[in-house]
Amino acid sequence: MKKIKWALGAALLAVLVAAGAAAAAQKVLVLKSGNRTPAARTLRSVDRIVIHVAEGRFWGTVRWLRNRRSHGSSHFVVGRNGKIVQLVSTSDIAWHAGNWRVNARSLGIEHEGWTYRRGSITEAEYHSSARLVAYLAGRMGIPIDRRHIIGHNQVGHPFVAGRRGGADGHTDPGPHWRWRYYLSLVRRYAKDAQRPDFIRIRTVPSVPRRFTARVRRVTERKVTCGFRASVHSTTLYGGQTLAGLVPWKAKACGRRLHRVDFFVDGKLRWVDRTEPFVFARGRGWNSTNVANGWHTLSLRAYGPRGHRVRKRLRIHVQNRLFAVGASGAAPDQAVTGLVRVRAWPNAPTRRVTLFVDGKAVKRDRRPPYVLEWDAGAVEAGEHRLELLAEARDGRRALKAVPVVVAHPEGPPPQVSWQSLVNWQSVSGPTVWEALVEGDVAQVEFWVDGRLRAVDREAPYRYDWDPSGEQGGAHELTLRAIAAGGGAVERRSIVLVAPPQA
Repeated sequence: MKKIKWALGAALLAVLVAAGAAAAAQKVLVLKSGNRTPAARTLRSVDRIVIHVAEGRFWGTVRWLRNRRSHGSSHFVVGRNGKIVQLVSTSDIAWHAGNWRVNARSLGIEHEGWTYRRGSITEAEYHSSARLVAYLAGRMGIPIDRRHIIGHNQVGHPFVAGRRGGADGHTDPGPHWRWRYYLSLVRRYAKDAQRPDFIRIRTVPSVPRRFTARVRRVTERKVTCGFRASVHSTTLYGGQTLAGLVPWKAKACGRRLHRVDFFVDGKLRWVDRTEPFVFARGRGWNSTNVANGWHTLSLRAYGPRGHRVRKRLRIHVQNRLFAVGASGAAPDQAVTGLVRVRAWPNAPTRRVTLFVDGKAVKRDRRPPYVLEWDAGAVEAGEHRLELLAEARDGRRALKAVPVVVAHPEGPPPQVSWQSLVNWQSVSGPTVWEALVEGDVAQVEFWVDGRLRAVDREAPYRYDWDPSGEQGGAHELTLRAIAAGGGAVERRSIVLVAPPQA
């Protein structure tokens, strides 16, 4: 009987504690950060919330995200004891996801802790974060599900299709984040989120020096470094796969810490003597300077009395071969007048230059990279177009397209006959022939807008194998160009039999 009474009392106590916690307002301290893009976002223009893990302590994260050299920010930071600090207004854009499109339509919430450390996120942290998300979701009409409340590891790469984690490939909040439990808390708090006293926001318009000193004391007290230097976290982690330019920042602690060295495979690549310690002044480490595969990155921090500590991590570099494609001009195509060539680089690009016969004629620094060239300003005949793309990480790629310039002089040729007629059904190897009269320079055979073959001598023919095409209707274009530059086209639609199973 006593056990039953004790159990009932414990259950009643738990209910009262939960009710008291639900009734208490969640306090949010506002410390404005300059790392933001001013905007006038409405409540309905935000459609998702991105969850982050900071890889560090609470006040250290707040200080770092308010530092201009960090080039990063977040709307909110949640501590392990349940404290919440707001750094960026919900109407402004924070730099948290590594993808501008996601940043423009989302809110970012950082959490004190470490991605791959089990138990790093406390119960108080889960509850405070869930209360905050329930309040924001109800205020902005965001559904409480995994499509609209996502992790940083779900954010797409802004330039490389199929990659996740934003531009830096982040994996937080990691495998130890309890998503099912977290969303159940958010749904539970969402029932009371519309109460006027559910969230209390305290704004600090200008941070006094005494508060900055207090933050510094709290940070030094919580990070147990003492007088010894220590590198306790870095934006890169062991086992990570990297590509292109990668931001590399180190969070080091220890009084009178005066220097951090950055090593790649045992070779010193950068020295930073000012906190926060950043590789190459924030430009990032260029992973294209090393071969694909595993490499060792090292950090060495120097403290007082010659003390130093080293942190090592193994990372995997996987860079695709930088290449550039071209459209608007095909090899051996006859061109005349104004020619528009578009470049298609497969990596973030600084600029694209168009060369004609080795001479630069046009440059473009913004996508889409469309370059115009007046073919009427050169002599008729064969010319060589070259597209030189320069990637942001320093690599270069070249695409050559030889063309034939024809000036429109004299009458165009006449196409008397061609072997493929409109709505003809074809299957298997097919001979496409044409009878062209006049002073002919070349005959071009196009399939669905792509140049397939060029013939400069009669009889003009193209051995086409439609078995490699998709079944259905296809547009054929026969283009005859005269020696003087005049051209004539004949179009027809043929039906390609679908491949047999």
